[in-house]
This record gives sequence, structure tokens and C-alpha cells, in this order.
Amino acid sequence: MATEKQLPLLILHFDLNETILVTDPAGGDTLENILNKTIAKNTFIKKTPDPDLAAPVPWHGGSPKLDTSWEYPAGCEPLYRSGYKKFAKKYTEPGEIGEVRNYCFEVSA
Repeated sequence: MATEKQLPLLILHFDLNETILVTDPAGGDTLENILNKTIAKNTFIKKTPDPDLAAPVPWHGGSPKLDTSWEYPAGCEPLYRSGYKKFAKKYTEPGEIGEVRNYCFEVSA
């Protein structure tokens, strides 16, 4: 009789935070934080190496427009990947830099 060879155990770990689970308790993010960050990840600004956060935001196209294409607009980067990332968790809240995108948040929530 042939001896069966023991196959190695394969354990896969998946990070479901901000994907299937629209929350990230380990990272301290609520549903609202994740929705705001997702909108900020799809809003583009002109690349600014060292932005002056007190100055007006250098929006791509002059206002915070969403872009869902696979390629970044020329000379731009997602707000979330820029020096403005610190505003992402509350991005669409009243008084915040993405307040005009609050309707996206309301539809998502």
C-alpha cells in the first residue's frame, strides 16, 4: 500500500478592513471615517510637493471633482495620497475642505 504524503498546511490571512467590512476598528476608523476616506481617495488635486495646508486646496479642475478612472489625471494625485491626507477622515463634514462632496457621503451612508 502506498503511504499518503501529508500536505503542508496553508493559512491565508486577508485584510477585510475598508473593503468587505466598511469599518476598521483596529485602525480606529468608523463607517463614517471609511466613507469619507474613500471619497477623498477619488478626489484629485494638483501635485504639490510641500503643500501649504492653510492656502486654498489646489483642486484638479478648480473644484473637488471625483474621478473613478484607472489612471490619475496628468499632474495630479488623490487627495488621500497627498499632504492633505490628514483631512480625509472628516473630508465631507461641514466646515471641512470636501464639504461640497457631502452628497456623496449621504448617498453612501
